[in-house]
Amino acid sequence: MNISIKLLFLASMVGMPTVGISRNFSVGRSDMRVDEKNMAIKTICVGRFAVDVPEKFEFSYGDARVSGVQISSDKSETMEEFNARIIERNIELAAQKNERDLASLENVRDLKMQHATGKIFSFGRNWSYHIAHGKRVDNEWFSIEALVRIQEVSFRLFLEIADKEDFDEVMKIIVNMRYRQSNDLPGKPGFCFDNGIILDTVPVPLPAHDQVPRESVVMFTGDSKHPDVAIALNSMSGVTKQKTLLQRSADSSARIDFPFAFQPIFEGRRSINGIPGEESSERVKENNGTRAHSYRWESDSIKTDAMKPFLVLELTTGIGRPGKPVNSSLSDKEVQALWDQISGSLRPRPVKVETAKPEPSMPPERAEAGTPCPASGQWSCVDHANGYDVVGGTTQKFVQGVKMPQAELLGPEPLFGRRKTFTLSTPTVWKLVKEPS
Repeated sequence: MNISIKLLFLASMVGMPTVGISRNFSVGRSDMRVDEKNMAIKTICVGRFAVDVPEKFEFSYGDARVSGVQISSDKSETMEEFNARIIERNIELAAQKNERDLASLENVRDLKMQHATGKIFSFGRNWSYHIAHGKRVDNEWFSIEALVRIQEVSFRLFLEIADKEDFDEVMKIIVNMRYRQSNDLPGKPGFCFDNGIILDTVPVPLPAHDQVPRESVVMFTGDSKHPDVAIALNSMSGVTKQKTLLQRSADSSARIDFPFAFQPIFEGRRSINGIPGEESSERVKENNGTRAHSYRWESDSIKTDAMKPFLVLELTTGIGRPGKPVNSSLSDKEVQALWDQISGSLRPRPVKVETAKPEPSMPPERAEAGTPCPASGQWSCVDHANGYDVVGGTTQKFVQGVKMPQAELLGPEPLFGRRKTFTLSTPTVWKLVKEPS
């Protein structure tokens, strides 16, 4: 049985996800010559990070997940097709039954926002129970599916196991989700995925101890002229590594079983643009005599910090049909240059955080007798509203800083003589009605 040693090694490393991965270049055995100084590149937004790949490289994304919600997009669908699909999905769900033979579709909510339209379906309720402390505890959940149109892109958000609180989370995602062209590098903070970005409502804070940010997305890139070369960047927050990359590499069963098949290139700590991490890279000789390369870098991460997710960058050569590895189409020098430039370009995406401008400090609009006047202007005696006339007039002018007076009020008009004056036992309240222009 001809099994790729490289794949066995990668499988033994999968304490963490393995995806297929690749800044400034042009590579090739026949046409892929690395020119580090004159290289057309393009920058790709992946989650909260950016990476550069050769201009001619193609790239794609896997589905994103945010707070457990799976997000996919379709830029090829027209608005007419989107509306038709909503109708078809509504009919399909309305015809289904749940496990208790009740109507599966429980709620359909129209989505009408300034930037997004569509519908949100709640359906497929399930029931179960478990025993806790000798007592039965009932559980139930349902699924949420949102079909959303933002500009010329259709998005699907899906959460298989949900409750009422999760509906609010889905709505929060939609409220902050925006269309993004594939070559856009947004200047606002947020999480990038295929055709979209979820904007941060505020700069991402360090969550409380019981909160864990959950964001994940993977980007694949490569050159169609070099199909044996696979490059991928995976960003995942809220995960915990049981072992580090170097620990898993040392424990690899493939290394133990095939010690002469691996020739180390680099093994150790490596920080990239301020992001600490580890790298394990080697040349691999397969059983069929072919030679290939395997590069992998993993970042250190903080589970509770969305700005410090678990990043995995991979570059693998010599990939053929299953069980049939091929020779790398890149020389050792070419693949090393490619890896150095791509991995060296990985960095936090530069953003401009727009802090809210402080409102101009406004003086209090009310002041009590005996306190300094907070602002020059016309002040009205609130006691007038209780039916009293005020000596000097209901509205009087005071200058900032003077002591606000206790209002002298006028009693009822007598048949003969002058009106008596009096003051209330409680402090007079004055209200600012007009400031000087």
